[in-house]
Amino acid sequence: MADQPRTVTPEETADFLRAVNAQRVSADPSYQAFVMANAGSGKTKVLIDRVARLLLRREDGRAGAAPDSILCITYTKAAANEMLSRLFRTLGKWSIMRDDKMREELSRLEGRSRDAYTPDDLRAARALFARA
Repeated sequence: MADQPRTVTPEETADFLRAVNAQRVSADPSYQAFVMANAGSGKTKVLIDRVARLLLRREDGRAGAAPDSILCITYTKAAANEMLSRLFRTLGKWSIMRDDKMREELSRLEGRSRDAYTPDDLRAARALFARA
């Protein structure tokens, strides 16, 4: 009996992991970034991740950016509405997420260790939905 070919999911491929890492770096607010890519490549996700990271409490314990201090420029009102909708969806999920899942989500977003997030960090992240 011949070996069955193994199905590889995108999460297991080197290309996928490189793309995720590139998106994480592009979403890091400590870097200036210009995002240019084809439709469906993840531009809006990168921008939402970047805004979320700007809003999050910083590693040194200082508060994140005030929501009304962030300006995002889009080509269309539809794109602006999509960004706002996705951001609020993300912040809304965070507001009710369990601690372990929240640590995993923030770790994936920021590239920090799950153990780096204190209860105060989680509380601050959960409060972003109300702040924004």
